[in-house]
Amino acid sequence: MYSISVCDGRMRYGDSLVRTLSGYFKAKGVLAEIRKFNSLSEMMRLGDRADIVFMDSETISCEGFRSVQTLFKCNPNLYLYILSDKHLPVSEAVNLYVFKCLEKPVDSRALYHSLDISERVNRNL
Repeated sequence: MYSISVCDGRMRYGDSLVRTLSGYFKAKGVLAEIRKFNSLSEMMRLGDRADIVFMDSETISCEGFRSVQTLFKCNPNLYLYILSDKHLPVSEAVNLYVFKCLEKPVDSRALYHSLDISERVNRNL
Protein backbone atom coordinates (compact mmCIF):
# COMPACT_ATOMS: atom_id res chain seq x y z
CA MET A 1 0.00 0.00 0.00
CA TYR A 2 1.22 3.46 -0.89
CA SER A 3 0.80 6.50 1.29
CA ILE A 4 0.43 9.60 -0.89
CA SER A 5 0.20 13.22 0.18
CA VAL A 6 -0.96 16.09 -1.98
CA CYS A 7 0.14 19.44 -0.59
CA ASP A 8 -1.30 22.32 -2.59
CA GLY A 9 -1.67 25.65 -0.82
CA ARG A 10 -4.45 26.85 -3.07
CA MET A 11 -5.99 23.42 -3.62
CA ARG A 12 -6.85 24.64 -7.09
CA TYR A 13 -5.51 21.47 -8.63
CA GLY A 14 -5.50 19.26 -5.55
CA ASP A 15 -8.94 17.72 -5.98
CA SER A 16 -8.34 16.97 -9.65
CA LEU A 17 -4.97 15.40 -8.85
CA VAL A 18 -6.47 13.23 -6.12
CA ARG A 19 -9.10 11.94 -8.58
CA THR A 20 -6.40 11.22 -11.18
CA LEU A 21 -4.22 9.40 -8.65
CA SER A 22 -7.17 7.40 -7.32
CA GLY A 23 -8.04 6.30 -10.84
CA TYR A 24 -4.46 5.27 -11.56
CA PHE A 25 -4.01 3.15 -8.45
CA LYS A 26 -7.48 1.62 -8.77
CA ALA A 27 -6.72 0.60 -12.37
CA LYS A 28 -3.42 -0.94 -11.22
CA GLY A 29 -5.14 -2.78 -8.37
CA VAL A 30 -2.81 -1.16 -5.84
CA LEU A 31 -4.03 0.12 -2.50
CA ALA A 32 -3.21 3.76 -1.92
CA GLU A 33 -4.14 6.13 0.85
CA ILE A 34 -4.26 9.67 -0.57
CA ARG A 35 -4.41 12.62 1.79
CA LYS A 36 -4.66 16.34 0.98
CA PHE A 37 -2.98 19.12 2.92
CA ASN A 38 -3.13 22.89 2.60
CA SER A 39 0.45 23.39 3.74
CA LEU A 40 3.67 21.56 4.39
CA SER A 41 3.55 22.56 8.05
CA GLU A 42 0.08 20.97 8.37
CA MET A 43 1.37 17.78 6.77
CA MET A 44 4.39 17.67 9.08
CA ARG A 45 2.33 18.53 12.18
CA LEU A 46 0.12 15.51 11.53
CA GLY A 47 3.22 13.34 11.22
CA ASP A 48 2.52 12.23 7.68
CA ARG A 49 5.21 9.86 6.40
CA ALA A 50 4.18 9.50 2.80
CA ASP A 51 5.88 7.38 0.15
CA ILE A 52 4.97 9.88 -2.56
CA VAL A 53 4.42 13.62 -2.08
CA PHE A 54 2.96 16.03 -4.63
CA MET A 55 3.75 19.60 -3.67
CA ASP A 56 3.08 22.83 -5.51
CA SER A 57 5.97 25.21 -6.07
CA GLU A 58 4.19 28.00 -4.19
CA THR A 59 4.20 25.88 -1.04
CA ILE A 60 7.90 25.21 -1.46
CA SER A 61 8.55 28.92 -1.99
CA CYS A 62 6.63 29.80 1.18
CA GLU A 63 7.97 27.01 3.36
CA GLY A 64 11.51 26.87 1.97
CA PHE A 65 13.58 23.95 0.78
CA ARG A 66 14.91 23.30 4.28
CA SER A 67 11.41 22.31 5.37
CA VAL A 68 11.11 19.99 2.41
CA GLN A 69 14.42 18.35 3.34
CA THR A 70 12.83 17.40 6.67
CA LEU A 71 10.43 15.15 4.74
CA PHE A 72 13.42 13.23 3.41
CA LYS A 73 14.75 12.75 6.92
CA CYS A 74 11.44 11.07 7.81
CA ASN A 75 11.47 8.93 4.68
CA PRO A 76 14.73 8.80 2.68
CA ASN A 77 12.97 6.81 -0.09
CA LEU A 78 10.37 9.52 -0.66
CA TYR A 79 9.39 10.43 -4.22
CA LEU A 80 8.74 14.15 -4.49
CA TYR A 81 6.73 15.57 -7.37
CA ILE A 82 6.92 19.35 -7.71
CA LEU A 83 3.90 20.93 -9.40
CA SER A 84 4.24 24.33 -10.98
CA ASP A 85 2.34 26.55 -13.38
CA LYS A 86 5.48 28.57 -14.02
CA HIS A 87 9.21 27.98 -14.26
CA LEU A 88 10.57 26.68 -10.98
CA PRO A 89 14.08 27.66 -9.96
CA VAL A 90 15.28 24.29 -8.70
CA SER A 91 18.84 25.36 -7.96
CA GLU A 92 18.13 25.03 -4.23
CA ALA A 93 16.62 21.58 -4.75
CA VAL A 94 19.76 19.96 -6.11
CA ASN A 95 20.31 18.17 -2.79
CA LEU A 96 16.82 16.70 -2.93
CA TYR A 97 15.80 13.63 -4.85
CA VAL A 98 13.15 15.24 -7.02
CA PHE A 99 11.67 12.47 -9.06
CA LYS A 100 9.66 14.65 -11.39
CA CYS A 101 8.55 18.20 -11.97
CA LEU A 102 5.10 18.41 -13.53
CA GLU A 103 3.36 21.39 -15.03
CA LYS A 104 -0.09 22.37 -13.76
CA PRO A 105 -2.66 21.29 -14.70
CA VAL A 106 -1.12 17.84 -14.56
CA ASP A 107 -1.23 15.83 -17.77
CA SER A 108 -2.60 12.39 -16.82
CA ARG A 109 -0.45 10.51 -19.35
CA ALA A 110 2.78 12.11 -18.12
CA LEU A 111 1.81 11.39 -14.52
CA TYR A 112 0.88 7.76 -15.23
CA HIS A 113 4.14 7.21 -17.11
CA SER A 114 6.15 8.65 -14.22
CA LEU A 115 4.26 6.57 -11.64
CA ASP A 116 4.89 3.44 -13.73
CA ILE A 117 8.61 4.20 -13.67
CA SER A 118 8.65 4.82 -9.92
CA GLU A 119 6.82 1.53 -9.34
CA ARG A 120 9.44 -0.36 -11.38
CA VAL A 121 12.24 1.36 -9.45
CA ASN A 122 10.61 0.42 -6.13
CA ARG A 123 10.35 -3.23 -7.16
CA ASN A 124 14.07 -3.30 -7.98
CA LEU A 125 15.18 -1.84 -4.62
